[in-house]
Amino acid sequence: MYLRILPFIGLSIGLLSCGEGKRFTDGGDGDAGGLEGGEDGGDEADADADADDDDDNADNEDDPDVEETDPAIVLGTVTVELYIEDDDGERIPYSWDEAVGEGGEFPFGSIFVSAYKSDDAGMERYFDQYTVTRPQIEGDHYLLEVDPNDTSMTNIYASLDIRSDGVISSAEPIGVYPDDIIVSEGTEAGDVNIDIMVDWGRWGPGGWGWSDGGAGGSGCDTLVSVDGPVSITVPYGGGNGMAMLLNTRGDGPYKFDTFTPIATPDGAEADYQMGMCPEAGDYQLVGAYDSNGNGLVDPSDLWGAYVTTEGDEGNPITVGNVNLSPYTLEIPIGAGESPLNVVPFVRLSGTITAPEGSALSGMGADGVAPSLYMAAMKYRMNTEFPVGALESSAYEYMAWGPDDLGEAESVEWELVVPANSVVYLWAYMDSDGDDMVNEIYEPVASSGSGSAGAFSTEEASESDIDLTMRVVE
Repeated sequence: MYLRILPFIGLSIGLLSCGEGKRFTDGGDGDAGGLEGGEDGGDEADADADADDDDDNADNEDDPDVEETDPAIVLGTVTVELYIEDDDGERIPYSWDEAVGEGGEFPFGSIFVSAYKSDDAGMERYFDQYTVTRPQIEGDHYLLEVDPNDTSMTNIYASLDIRSDGVISSAEPIGVYPDDIIVSEGTEAGDVNIDIMVDWGRWGPGGWGWSDGGAGGSGCDTLVSVDGPVSITVPYGGGNGMAMLLNTRGDGPYKFDTFTPIATPDGAEADYQMGMCPEAGDYQLVGAYDSNGNGLVDPSDLWGAYVTTEGDEGNPITVGNVNLSPYTLEIPIGAGESPLNVVPFVRLSGTITAPEGSALSGMGADGVAPSLYMAAMKYRMNTEFPVGALESSAYEYMAWGPDDLGEAESVEWELVVPANSVVYLWAYMDSDGDDMVNEIYEPVASSGSGSAGAFSTEEASESDIDLTMRVVE
């Protein structure tokens, strides 16, 4: 048996608070990021969110075969952690005091936390969301409620609106909780804590990220207009919206325009207009409105798309030299699911093997039965450190004690890590039993590029990542 460790130890459940409402909370004072003119956590937004909850549960309430059940509660904290990169591209932790000064304010937008599950086709179904509209540097609490009638298992992830532009895009910094949450009536899962890693060199003042990502809509003398009406065909409970251009894979948005719907007897209507460089190519023209009232356009909102006739999606569109007008956006299309390509996490797996012809337990010091650790680290650890530090320094890690290793020459491992990111994959052996690893003459193994063990994750899980223990003098 091995021990799977979830390195997110936080406040006890009794210390957690929930802000002003389940759906969203102000972490502190100051202006909230989000949609211009949108809700930022007031009573009206609470009413909209509650109305959406009522709509979501309407089917169950009308079905006599579905009994009303108490939701499963998920509690935790979400924290943004900063780093910079050195000349070799390795991550170095960077303190908030260094970044914004002692007592400085959080410089980014809202944090979106969601309970969701991916189906076999890779589409996400969202069960509940919680938005921190004014995050705090020290972190914020969140609370999610998941209906056991909807699912028996959920995953949790958090996304930061890094640009404070009011939309949770496919490229936002993401943090994940690395284990499945079992959902059953009346249960409570605490300490489901999430860290979001942010590159301060990219997103701090003057960082290169602020000039990145303007594909298709900037740097040209003339623009092609993409414009038209927006038709919301369901009862409208308030909230601003966005027209957006995604690439054909669902990445983006590369261009967006915020609109304020006007209620009609059957829904709502609005107009949008976006300018793109000529010959920009193929895009998905989509739209959404803030149906959950959290001040963001996010994956759990109601989404739609460009239609050629009512209910008939016309994507992709081709941006050439001629204005595309009028191109009608209809919200929702189908079930109103988000077309954004959001992949919160991937699974990495492989083996750890002793040198040829030996057992892992035989790599201990004389008379000592060793322990083994496999970790997806946030940073490379360049010096010795206590095994307890893995709780804060790793996305996730696994541990094998002496009895677990036995006479095995290899063990299998699997870790859950953020997608589209960089992790440092290292195996450490405590060969002398002092609860310290990475000491001189202690066995280690790493994977990835170079000696740092940096491993770039993408949007698909990867297996057969095999590591062989070695002694580095």
